[in-house]
Amino acid sequence: MLHKKTMGALLTELRKIFTIDDAEIDSLLSRALKARNLLMHEFFRARERDFQSKRKRERIFQELIDIGLTLKKAMFAVRGMNVAIQQYLGADQ
Repeated sequence: MLHKKTMGALLTELRKIFTIDDAEIDSLLSRALKARNLLMHEFFRARERDFQSKRKRERIFQELIDIGLTLKKAMFAVRGMNVAIQQYLGADQ
């Protein structure tokens, strides 16, 4: 079941089945995985003390915005890939 796999496992599986010819898209997916893992596993713990400083909090918020934008771009890329795959397989007919 796909919904039980990690993002890294899904990306590995995708790359086994499909060649991502667009280096920019491939790089975006790798950056999104790295950003997601950072956010889930260490982001807040590593910055716990920084929340006490207004200047550092502002930097943290900007980091979160940047991570969110990377993840959103990757989501749109994957949606586009999904549409292309469905069209290729004739699922839209």
